[in-house]
Amino acid sequence: MAQQSPSQQPLVSVRHVAAALLGWLLPGLGHWLIGQRQRAVILCLAIGGLWLAGALIGGIGVFDRKEHKMWFLGQMLVAPSVVVDVAHESLATRYGPPLPNANPPAAFSPAYGRTQEQGLLYSALAGMLNLLAMVDVLYRQPPGVRLEAAGARTEA
Repeated sequence: MAQQSPSQQPLVSVRHVAAALLGWLLPGLGHWLIGQRQRAVILCLAIGGLWLAGALIGGIGVFDRKEHKMWFLGQMLVAPSVVVDVAHESLATRYGPPLPNANPPAAFSPAYGRTQEQGLLYSALAGMLNLLAMVDVLYRQPPGVRLEAAGARTEA
């Protein structure tokens, strides 16, 4: 099979789509797979840290697709949010709703006040940042290839 010139290659390859999907599973993994190691570590620490901060501040109660439908749209852009939501639903189904004045409170009980809002905000922002990272990995050119202003690619 004849090799295509750089100007004939598609902008988005199957490898980039796979990298974007893997970036959904773990922020930064897509950039790692296409060779952008430093960017991958920065994304993993920044997005993962923001997501983890939201989970630690608000607890697993912030990951609730039934209670927080609109927020979950942002949260689900990071795959661990979906896993935590399934675990939260499993706990709520198994043990029933948490008692209001239980001492100590159930581990899956919702946070109240500003901590729940902060946890929702942090985890949804992490998801939206991960969406930007996935779009970035889709259109990131391999090292050594750059786009010209007229749209044709040239080797660097």
